[in-house]
Amino acid sequence: MRLYIKLLSCCLLVTNYALAQLASSDAGRLQRWRDNPLSLFVHWGPVSRIGQEISWSRQAYGKARYDSLYRGFNPTRFNALEWVRMAKRNGFKQIVLTAKHHDGFCLWDTKTVSYNIMHSPFGRDVCKELAQAAHQEGLPIGWYFSVGDWKDADCRNPETNDVFVKRMLTQVRELLTNYGKINLLWIDFEGWPSPTHPKNVYDLARRLQPDIIINNRLEPFTPMNPMPGLGRTLIMPRPKIL
Repeated sequence: MRLYIKLLSCCLLVTNYALAQLASSDAGRLQRWRDNPLSLFVHWGPVSRIGQEISWSRQAYGKARYDSLYRGFNPTRFNALEWVRMAKRNGFKQIVLTAKHHDGFCLWDTKTVSYNIMHSPFGRDVCKELAQAAHQEGLPIGWYFSVGDWKDADCRNPETNDVFVKRMLTQVRELLTNYGKINLLWIDFEGWPSPTHPKNVYDLARRLQPDIIINNRLEPFTPMNPMPGLGRTLIMPRPKIL
């Protein structure tokens, strides 16, 4: 009986310590967010060629035409160091890039799909160059990432969605493994239901980058917690930092 009580006491101590550490980590991440109130959010990609809204203009512009814009995307004047230094001069405390928006185009050298920057005339890993410049200048960097993909036929396909989810999680792994310390993963929604459960993304991100800040935009859009009235005018709950 005494041994049981001792073991139980040890378990309670370990659990309390773990919970205290978790609370401390959450508090630290929240404080980092508060300390960096001004972030430069960069929405950029092949759609910049036509000056229309990223992803959301795909339907009206024509899906085939939109999806072909990358073939002429060659921003030879792109200079990651200039971007980062400009951000710092203007008081920004962090820079966030749309690594992948809903249109599925990837601005890094992903091995998962050919619809990426390396297959454009530009042929340079934008995420790599921007991350290197940000680290050099001491400016935290984060990725905007859409878990959905309007171009990928496997996304939300009842027969092949699992294949898509595996591919999408590999993309998250690439973004959080190959580019040094990443301060923020800004996940975005684009419809219901989410093609994956939030926990799949959150757990992977936290395992790869323990100190990363993650928003909660996926949570209202899972099959377990559906939200009616989806559309451009949907009011999101106040974001929290995970």
